[in-house]
Amino acid sequence: MSRPAIFGHRGAAGTAPENTHAAFRQAFADGADGIELDARCCASGEAVVIHDETINRSSNGAGRVDALSLAALRAFDFGGWRGSEFAGERIPTLEEVFDRLPAGKLINVEIKSNHLRSHGEEPAVARLIARFGLHDRCLVSSFNPLALWRIERRDPRIALACLYQPQSPWYLRRLPTSRLLRLAALHPHHALVTPARVAAAHRRGLRVITWTVNDEPDFRRVVACGVDGIVTDYPARLLAWLGD
Repeated sequence: MSRPAIFGHRGAAGTAPENTHAAFRQAFADGADGIELDARCCASGEAVVIHDETINRSSNGAGRVDALSLAALRAFDFGGWRGSEFAGERIPTLEEVFDRLPAGKLINVEIKSNHLRSHGEEPAVARLIARFGLHDRCLVSSFNPLALWRIERRDPRIALACLYQPQSPWYLRRLPTSRLLRLAALHPHHALVTPARVAAAHRRGLRVITWTVNDEPDFRRVVACGVDGIVTDYPARLLAWLGD
């Protein structure tokens, strides 16, 4: 691919309720090459697609995801807050998203974990990637290096990416230049992208996929730096700037 791959951030989160089937459908309708989403485990053990530790912001309910079963989570509306046309959207499971992934499209699963010990996300994600045969189309990322390490131990075929941002602790900002993990890609916040850093990553055989780029000046800058992928809330907008 001569241009950077465009990933819809939590789907097309700029125009649809984030991390819902509606947002994923919109991202692909917009022409995105792939989607980025967040995964964590609920109380009954399923990997569900949601960013926050609680459902308070993105639904009409309240409570911690890890304290609610999938059946309990399904009782809430995860789309109506964005508009009446999205009313009735239910929280997706990662299994459902994998099952509906269009042929040839990419997916970036961010494991939401701040814990030293696993809460079940890594085995759940690894099992589903193997079950759906997505090793060549799925990238697993996290801000938590232990989550990436646990994924690698589960299935070394899974491509891993380290997420980091200017506010990350120093040891996480150093991780991308270390050899502690078998990384396939780096996922820096766009403010950290420079031509020199992208070139250094490429010399190590690493892809650089940056986030979350929504404005034309930032988009033009990271493209000029030579990034391999861009995560955005507005896939159609970036593809229009690219001329696609």
